Amino acid sequence: MKKTILPFALLALSLIACDPCRNLDCLASTDYRFFRLVSATGGQDLLFGNSRLYRPEELKFYSVANGDTTYYPQRAEKPYVPGMDSALFVSFRPVPATAYLRLPNGDVDTFAISSRSYNTRCCGQITEITDFRINGLNSQPVQGVQTLQK
Repeated sequence: MKKTILPFALLALSLIACDPCRNLDCLASTDYRFFRLVSATGGQDLLFGNSRLYRPEELKFYSVANGDTTYYPQRAEKPYVPGMDSALFVSFRPVPATAYLRLPNGDVDTFAISSRSYNTRCCGQITEITDFRINGLNSQPVQGVQTLQK
């Protein structure tokens, strides 16, 4: 009995030892953005804190394709930025070419989004946003946070 188990145990061990993906740390997709809405005149945060004008749940991030509307999930989070305690995290999954932000007062911002996806052997599909334009203007995040002035 021991002689028949030994070859199978050695085969299993050799298959595990040769797995190139076993200890690999995969890069995460970057198909999301952190957002802040600030006052154009004084720079006050319009979503969080004492100068808040909007509640985060009142904002709608969405896209429209072939008559169907897709709403993107959002939540308040603490970004990895010193001195910033809150921002709105929005996951654009799947990444649309055009998305919108509607404020409760009816104001709508247009986002033109470029992305690329690639398949990896060990980590599956990874998607990253490569360009993000707000109302036709190039808008690179500062320390990972998109800031919209209102």
